Amino acid sequence: MTSNGNYTIEYTIINGKLDRVQMTILKLEAEENGEYPFIGNIWLEQDSLNCNVPLASKVKVAPYFGDFDIFVTKIKEYIATEAEK
Repeated sequence: MTSNGNYTIEYTIINGKLDRVQMTILKLEAEENGEYPFIGNIWLEQDSLNCNVPLASKVKVAPYFGDFDIFVTKIKEYIATEAEK
């Protein structure tokens, strides 16, 4: 979670290299039923960045891409640290 949203992040490493990252974006505020509404997805696959965020929701996507970039950087740092062991 960041100040922009709640996230579920999954990633795949193949031969010591980051192959895929998927970030599911959920709203910060829960609904009355306690669930966080789905906003969209951003994913990186084999160095290609894609997203699925409905623009009809009038969501500003830039903050989510900023968070995604931070998460990917942290994952790559983790991979590099593990490779040094």
